[in-house]
Amino acid sequence: MSMIKEVEAAKAVIASHERLSRDGDLAGVLTNIADDIVLVVPNAPLVVGKAAFEEVYSNLFNMGRWDFKHDYSGAEVVDDVVILHGVARGRFTPNEGAPSPIENNFLLILKRSGNSFRVWRGGFGPAS
Repeated sequence: MSMIKEVEAAKAVIASHERLSRDGDLAGVLTNIADDIVLVVPNAPLVVGKAAFEEVYSNLFNMGRWDFKHDYSGAEVVDDVVILHGVARGRFTPNEGAPSPIENNFLLILKRSGNSFRVWRGGFGPAS
């Protein structure tokens, strides 16, 4: 697979993640996540493994609706991984209360799994 096609395939996984998150589809989100994921989230413990990721996302989905899109500023392919970075923007609408904007820097590393990619490593932080 060419480097351009690998980046496109990785971005398609992230687009799926955005859509599934907007729909609150935890089972769907988990299909895009590697079993040995490691995720760094501000002001929270390190998320290690798919079970920990599932717990974090279950709690997020129980809080309200997440609607965001990743805007890419760069992409690299190294061996069997694609590294994506940029800013995720959107909004969070709590179950009760007014929506609030989302704007986070991100670094995502997707690892090849068969003919596709899974989110393997990631980190998020405030863009401002």
